[in-house]
Amino acid sequence: ERGYWSDFLEDMVRFCPALMQAYVAYSTVPYHRGALAPKMREFVFIAIDAQTTHIYTLGIEAHIRQAMKLGGTVEEIAQILALSAGLGFYTLTTALPLIADLLPDQ
Repeated sequence: ERGYWSDFLEDMVRFCPALMQAYVAYSTVPYHRGALAPKMREFVFIAIDAQTTHIYTLGIEAHIRQAMKLGGTVEEIAQILALSAGLGFYTLTTALPLIADLLPDQ
């Protein structure tokens, strides 16, 4: 349905076929009803898989490969990753003041 398959998905099928069937039905909705062009859709998936709270490397790789098959460039993908990396910086700038409040006065 989505143009790729991984060992992780194969393990899901063996472990719980009903869960995998539900996941495929859910995750393929954008492919069947989406308003975005296929390349743009892959760009969104790259950003989701690369964001700090998710970091799903198998997905990042699969969606980069698919985006490049659809005409995505290295420059476009690098820009997506650069935008996603900003979330990590936000986490750092949010957490540092909290840590500083916990340190004894020096």
